[in-house]
Amino acid sequence: MPGAEAETQLAVKATGGALSTGGLPNSAVPAAATAASAAAGGRNALLPDTPQTAPMAAAITARAANQLLLAAWQRDLGAEQVVECNPAFILEGLELSQQQLGRGSFGIVVCGAYHGLLCAVKVMVTDSLDSSALSELLLAPIICNHANLVQTYTSRCATLTHGFFDWLEGGGGRLTSPAGAQARDSRLPPRLLRPIANMQSGDGFGDPGCGIASAPNPVTVLHALLYECKATVGQRLLVLVQELCNKSTLHNAIRRGTFKLNPHVWTLRLARRALLRTAVEVARGLLHLHEMGVVHGDVKPANVLLASSRDDRRGFNAKVADFGLARVLPLVADGVHGRSNGYRGSPAYMAPEAFRGCVSRASDVWSFGVCLHEMLTGVRPFSDVPATDTTALMAAIREGRVRLVWPNERRTEMAEGIIAIGKRCMSPQPEDRPGFREIIEELVNTERIIRAEALAPVVTEKVAAQQAAEEEALAGLTPQQRSTRLAETLASMGIPPDIIRAIFPGCGDAA
Repeated sequence: MPGAEAETQLAVKATGGALSTGGLPNSAVPAAATAASAAAGGRNALLPDTPQTAPMAAAITARAANQLLLAAWQRDLGAEQVVECNPAFILEGLELSQQQLGRGSFGIVVCGAYHGLLCAVKVMVTDSLDSSALSELLLAPIICNHANLVQTYTSRCATLTHGFFDWLEGGGGRLTSPAGAQARDSRLPPRLLRPIANMQSGDGFGDPGCGIASAPNPVTVLHALLYECKATVGQRLLVLVQELCNKSTLHNAIRRGTFKLNPHVWTLRLARRALLRTAVEVARGLLHLHEMGVVHGDVKPANVLLASSRDDRRGFNAKVADFGLARVLPLVADGVHGRSNGYRGSPAYMAPEAFRGCVSRASDVWSFGVCLHEMLTGVRPFSDVPATDTTALMAAIREGRVRLVWPNERRTEMAEGIIAIGKRCMSPQPEDRPGFREIIEELVNTERIIRAEALAPVVTEKVAAQQAAEEEALAGLTPQQRSTRLAETLASMGIPPDIIRAIFPGCGDAA
């Protein structure tokens, strides 16, 4: 049954189905939770710096149990755990568009539809199922269950064969046995796809279907993508069906000056609030990963996608993406150590210790601090260093000989709080960097202060009018009583308590 085969593209053999997007089965929680609790010595295993209270114990223990399974599962991840699908069904239920949303060394992302749901389809070609490919195929669909993480709906894998290439070059049709085509001489060069002839009408009008391939034949778009990737027979084709984020990336938003003063768009105050609101969303996504015991490993603006939203004037929400370098931490561990003679990630955003093979929650925090710097200044980190000096730059960052220079707090309006948080995130010692819970709290409070400053003139005017109306009643009150009366009056006007405290420090405090 072709349909049944298409619905079972991937399977996790080692866990026997115990680990799924729905969480842990009830029968698995007690034993794993007991082991997690014992290993943690009664502390919060996932967040060692967070005090554990009785109401939190059950949730923390469940998360620790989940992390135990995730860590054990990822440690044993191997190519044998991926059940490849028949190439003929790798596009089952998918429609593809020629509109490209992104591209890079990882592959190409196009717009599409999955059983009628608009989505993004990431097409990747790899020589082998390495750790990055396995994380994208098997880990991402499980961990991405948060509003500020890009969701992966399904993932599929197939080996590129001669029969599959013949099928693609023929424009699709019936493919009965793609792997059964006659083997070609191994002494010949690797086979590349040939372009499909007569795809252009030559009249300047292009495709009348606006770039959307028809449901019966989306293989023409797949052929074009594989041809562009220079795919060869024997490589693996990965297709990831993900949530559509149609507002580009944080990297492009920074390049467009989204977080800068623009008289045609918004004031500097609103630009700062947009920056802070976006940073909080990124931090919330990373906090969710950290609470699951997962380190992202490659936090940078290009890996933050923006999805259309009407929540506020920005018109978008930020979502962390690209989990190819994600790592599950062992229980009661803040980081993992890899090879000291190599690195994985984007050098300009990497923490010094990451170059020595140490990946941790704190290294994600450093990378987040670099993102804050770029959002505030609009300048890519270390962009003044020539491309030929990349090796020297990496050595200088690793050894702490170069640092990003933050703007002067006194000369940069409404940026003091942002700069203070960013500097703490980029502390040289990992243990001195704050966790994302604290970062979120500080970012939210910073935006509240900026908002309160905008409301100050209006609130002050209301207070003056109220005091003038009650001048006789206030005459016999002590200063503390006046403060309490003022707080009650402002609250009755519907002014939030945090705004009152920001504009009138000490207002309403107990004597």
